[in-house]
Amino acid sequence: MSIAEVPLIVRALTRNRFIASILLVQVLVATACVTNLAFLLSERLGTLTYKTGLEEANLGVIETEYLGPAAANPAASIRTDLEAIRQQPGVEQVIAAESLPLAQHNWSAGFTNKPLKGNDISGIVEAEPTVYTASSPAAKVLGLTLVAGRDLSAGAFVPMEASADYAGLYKASEAVVSQALADKLFPEGGAVGKFLYADAQHPIQVVGVVKTLSRPVLKTDADNDMSLILPLIPDGPRVMFAIRAADGRVADVIASSEATLSQRDANRTIARSTSFRELRADYFRHDQTMAIMFLSSGLALLVVTATGVYGLASFWVRKRYRQIGIRRALGARKSDILRYFLVENLILTATGSVVGTVLAIGLNMAVARYYEVARIEAPFLAIGVLTVLLLGQAAAFVPARRAAKEAPVAILRSA
Repeated sequence: MSIAEVPLIVRALTRNRFIASILLVQVLVATACVTNLAFLLSERLGTLTYKTGLEEANLGVIETEYLGPAAANPAASIRTDLEAIRQQPGVEQVIAAESLPLAQHNWSAGFTNKPLKGNDISGIVEAEPTVYTASSPAAKVLGLTLVAGRDLSAGAFVPMEASADYAGLYKASEAVVSQALADKLFPEGGAVGKFLYADAQHPIQVVGVVKTLSRPVLKTDADNDMSLILPLIPDGPRVMFAIRAADGRVADVIASSEATLSQRDANRTIARSTSFRELRADYFRHDQTMAIMFLSSGLALLVVTATGVYGLASFWVRKRYRQIGIRRALGARKSDILRYFLVENLILTATGSVVGTVLAIGLNMAVARYYEVARIEAPFLAIGVLTVLLLGQAAAFVPARRAAKEAPVAILRSA
């Protein structure tokens, strides 16, 4: 079959507008929906595989809140709890922190790369990262990957002063920052040794840069690694203990540590006692559910589309058995008949896919107006079109091949 026959196929389609219209609508709806579902699924999978920067294996988390007498002096309670946890079998190291990545307790503050002098803002870069406060040795226990500099020095740690509106922020002398924050404040590079300024006034020297350190609550504006650790020892009534356990012993360490803390102070509340991997799973549970829904919906839609194309193609082909038989009698080969119907189906599915792509963009824009959804990207439009085209051709191949073989026999039997 030559290109010159394509106009003939198109004219034949116009004489069967009803069936062609049904197939077109089915294909364009499938393209629009599958494209958006694939895009949403990709976003969810990207979230589920998000790197926090922590060495999550063998890391346990216990979150507690002091009540009664222990709450009157939280700093002392935290010190004794840290010592009690260190004594548990299998504990390699433990720190106290006010929050951790994915823990959903966020404290952010404003920092600049230069001090603000009067109203002169020339050359000033501003950022509002998450501030993590922790006891020593924070980066080591969390398993952060240093790409430059060093961990916070033991002598730099000072109280957080939670009761005084976190006044310890202005007494911190060192900071370990994420690579994203270093790139933001010091785009020229070489962040180690430079100073960042809390509230554009109080200097804090950058002593280390870690590859990744995500926020406690992830956002959709792509600055989720904008974080830093300050040597501020938590001293508020609520604290999280990050416990680095020996290999394979994290569950035992968590259980024994929780029991010990409960025995020491029965009035306390333990809000969370889990491995970090379980904490991560809880945080992303909704995203996991949505990913399964998007995947299931996309597969179901593809199955329905393939079934519909197959049914319509079978009906359409069977109506033209006599025409096929005559063409075969005049010398047409089986491959000619098969190619004719595949080209016919390709014209319809290609047209429906193009229109469906426009509909997919419109649907994405409509959803983005009411929900935090990014604009759909070109590769997903191409994937949607290609998937529907291949599926349509595969669904039409079976009835077309059967017709090429059976039509002459069916005509002879009916003669």
